[in-house]
Amino acid sequence: HNAVGFFLTPGFLGMMYYFVPKKADRPIYSSRLSVVHFWALIFTYMWAGPHHLHYTALPDWTQSIGMLFSLILLAPSWGGMINGILTLSGAWHKLRTDPILKFLITSLSFYGMSTFEGPMISIKSVNALSHYT
Repeated sequence: HNAVGFFLTPGFLGMMYYFVPKKADRPIYSSRLSVVHFWALIFTYMWAGPHHLHYTALPDWTQSIGMLFSLILLAPSWGGMINGILTLSGAWHKLRTDPILKFLITSLSFYGMSTFEGPMISIKSVNALSHYT
């Protein structure tokens, strides 16, 4: 989890915060939200790792910490996704003609879906049904 959280995610989000405003010819919707998004990911992502280890020999309190931080990560992740999508306010017409912008918005949508799926699967009762199947 730490490898994904610290090496891949910030780089991809950095590209999003650079390319979406550049292709839309619009400023980022909220620079404050982008800063909160980045630092919230940095401080909480590493604690979400134990949610992959539910129902193992790992102590229950550690599994619960992983679940809690995974659920907390839902807010900054969706804040970043919404920030990227709202950057297109007033420039939605560009999606018809710009294939790169279509790809960027599609990737933001998939980022939102995956950051919803992760916290939901971290809930122990959901994890019991889905993780090892």
